[in-house]
Amino acid sequence: MFRFGAGFGVRWFLVGALPAIALASAPSGVQRGPSTPPARQALADLPGVRLWFTDTGGHGEPVVLLHAITGTSESWTPQIGTLAKAGYRVIAFDRRGWGRSIANPSSGPQPGHASEDLHALADYLSLGRFHLVGVAGGGFVALDYAAWHGDRLRSLVVGASTAGSRFMNGPVSRTRPRSRFGP
Repeated sequence: MFRFGAGFGVRWFLVGALPAIALASAPSGVQRGPSTPPARQALADLPGVRLWFTDTGGHGEPVVLLHAITGTSESWTPQIGTLAKAGYRVIAFDRRGWGRSIANPSSGPQPGHASEDLHALADYLSLGRFHLVGVAGGGFVALDYAAWHGDRLRSLVVGASTAGSRFMNGPVSRTRPRSRFGP
């Protein structure tokens, strides 16, 4: 069933704009070799959570996709294939409490925060600097991550979210240090 409204905007952004951006700006010199990180879907045992993730593997520039509060990493399925074909290494994960990810109080404090989980996953997957895309509620997580770990980001895309206005003009911009993205 087709519905107009917020869902239509998100679907257009996800299906239309992101693949076009990927194809227009694909990284050059993508190499495959014996030390290529493998493609996989798995649970990562991280502090306070068992985090479900999908990773296309490879040596392309990493792109991490953050789902909306009403979704899971599966909402990114069309974009994962398109971005991977364009040469990117694509990672999507179910945020704590969504999809297949589950809190694990025996391994860390509760409640955890999605931006902390993202940081732990980036370390777990040995990501250097990466592109971060957050949609709707994922945009809030993306901006929180950028405020604390902007040096890890190549770029930041926030779509279909009101988080940007609150981040730039609200209390967050006055209480958290602003960081600059590297070259």
